[in-house]
Amino acid sequence: MSEKQNFDLDEVLDKEIKFGKYQIIIFVLIAFPITLNGVYSSAYIFTAGNLNYRCKIPECDLDNGMFHETWVNFSIPFDNESPQKCKKFQYITNDNMSCMANSFNPAIIESCDNFIYEDDEITIQNEFGLNCNKEFYLSLIGTINNIGQLFCYLITGFISDKYGRKIIIILGCIGNGVFGVLRVFSNNYYVFATFEFLDALFGSATYAAAYIIGLELVTPQLRTISGTILNCFYALGGMILGLVAMWLRNYKSLLFVTYIPAFIVIAYTWLLPQSIRWLLSEGRHEDAKIVLRKACKLNGTEMSVQTLNSLDEKIQMQNSNNNTLESASKSEKISIRAVLQITNLSYCWFATIFVYYGLNLNSVYLEYWNKYINFIFVCAIELPGYFITNILMEKLGRKKTLFLGMIGSGLFCILADVVPGSVNKTIFYVCGKLLITISFSCLYIFTIEIFPTSLRQRFFSICSIVGRLGSILTMSTPLLIEIYPSLPLILFSSLSFSSAIFLWSLPETLNRRLPETMKEAFN
Repeated sequence: MSEKQNFDLDEVLDKEIKFGKYQIIIFVLIAFPITLNGVYSSAYIFTAGNLNYRCKIPECDLDNGMFHETWVNFSIPFDNESPQKCKKFQYITNDNMSCMANSFNPAIIESCDNFIYEDDEITIQNEFGLNCNKEFYLSLIGTINNIGQLFCYLITGFISDKYGRKIIIILGCIGNGVFGVLRVFSNNYYVFATFEFLDALFGSATYAAAYIIGLELVTPQLRTISGTILNCFYALGGMILGLVAMWLRNYKSLLFVTYIPAFIVIAYTWLLPQSIRWLLSEGRHEDAKIVLRKACKLNGTEMSVQTLNSLDEKIQMQNSNNNTLESASKSEKISIRAVLQITNLSYCWFATIFVYYGLNLNSVYLEYWNKYINFIFVCAIELPGYFITNILMEKLGRKKTLFLGMIGSGLFCILADVVPGSVNKTIFYVCGKLLITISFSCLYIFTIEIFPTSLRQRFFSICSIVGRLGSILTMSTPLLIEIYPSLPLILFSSLSFSSAIFLWSLPETLNRRLPETMKEAFN
């Protein structure tokens, strides 16, 4: 019998260590950075929000001008029952104090440089004067954030698989805290954008690293519900962001309050142990043995003599030939089947992230509630989505659940576009978000279960990188509304349908033990 067959971590976790206080403590610890990531990944929606404003009319806005004034009807041209943001009628009288209808010439329209905002909210738009033809700088912040995430996944997959998941969580949260707080003190747009990029570059992988730690800690039977619970904390982060943004309507206050807690994770240097599964995959069996004993002690259980002996044999083998594991890893070749599966999963990630973040981003443009309630509700709908995912994945399997989520999301996006009425549009829009949430939460577990431990986060990062390309392109969808209002929803439904078709060739992973090698994963 081979070495790996003698020691089966899933069997040890199930029959000897069992689920108990140790796993609960780890889940509480990793839930915190996951929640923070839920806040940070969407903070730009409010810090770089596009506000409603109109031209300031010097002859009429004498003191503290209000956005809604009766004279706006004859001093500013309207578009869809709203005053245009950057245009005004020519002022034609010599009396600078006159604010009458005959004081303006509606035949001549002029541009303006000063503006009145509808409410007291402060974003980088009114802080740095990003109005009119400079509005694209606002959507560029979201693009910069996602480019930072892309580069983050390019490097963190290797670091995580080489040096452990723990270091990604700690360094990522510290980077979040540093560059989030520095954005508060940015004195111009370019400094703000630089810190936005660095924030995403350092901290974007904390969610994936924490998520992988959680799923590597439990048996196949508990993997689905564990992933569901962890996903709920990410949705909770989005809801917290919406509530804080609604309470603190200044982007500087929002950044300071939400980013300071990231420094708490420094304590994880001592509190959070390394993943047992990762330690074993790296040949660090003595360290794994220490963590296993600590888990048993906290759970009130004890490992059998046979299990301890198999670990001792691993340690002796490691001491006699330290390069055995590394040589075996290097000798593994990526098959054509593996390449095809990685490509298929990558496209699925691209489509899912494009639709998921696209629906999040565009939720602030729904008309039924204000943008804060819309955002909070779209995040809150993820919570039942995660538990529905848990039920479906256990009943139908991973692949069918992912397929139904993608098809359903595409259908509801079409309905949100073609069915008239703001209430109906909101209902179908939220249902589309619910279905894509089911797909996204299933996709995380599905991807982790397909790839081997030794290369899990690297392959996971490849899929995430392609997915980030989708989120980068998502940043342009609010601009597409100006071209054709239905275009974003058409794109969302098209990507959902095509991805559902392609993913059907992937294998089912329900109740399959996590593969340790390329051979186990792809043969």
